[in-house]
Amino acid sequence: MNGDYGHALEVTRQNPQSDWFFAHIEYTPIYGQLGMKQEALDIWHKLQAEVPDASADTFANRWRLWNFSNGEVAKLMNGVYKSGVLGAEGGEPRGHSRAPRDLAAPIG
Repeated sequence: MNGDYGHALEVTRQNPQSDWFFAHIEYTPIYGQLGMKQEALDIWHKLQAEVPDASADTFANRWRLWNFSNGEVAKLMNGVYKSGVLGAEGGEPRGHSRAPRDLAAPIG
């Protein structure tokens, strides 16, 4: 999370499981930070095929599950918002705001 998004994309592309749910979560903030909105949208549609009610919380909760700190989650969410995917279908997903309500909230 040092801001080298080009390198992050290279590393993520080396993942042999790049079509899995987890990869979609990894790619989205990177694409957002690099301004690659079409690529982010393509990944978003793949994520929605697996998780039809995907939202900002889908990303934040997954990263919390992986023990990312609140600061790290906030940086990653910045990339998700920059990607434009959460508003791609005509607005924010149902019941979700632009930022996760409580990054310290337990998952569950």
